[in-house]
Amino acid sequence: MWSQLLVQCPQREIGHYHDLLKQHGASDEVTSIVDNMRRDDRNPLMHPEKFLNMDEAVGLFYLSQTALDRLISDIEKRGFAKEFIP
Repeated sequence: MWSQLLVQCPQREIGHYHDLLKQHGASDEVTSIVDNMRRDDRNPLMHPEKFLNMDEAVGLFYLSQTALDRLISDIEKRGFAKEFIP
């Protein structure tokens, strides 16, 4: 399922990824953090006058790390990790 999701994703937008995750039953823990990152961090950062100081950059890095950890945990809980293990 996850490998199909990756193949079927021609739009490279975090909002689109969020919608696909939600449609395919990802946990609320995953979809909420992805939506939070899109709304509060990614969209404002696309403005040329917006810059991050070091503390903000480190915080965003850790938030991204948490999002990936939640996504991986959700994949494992649903038994989809087997698709990626050789």
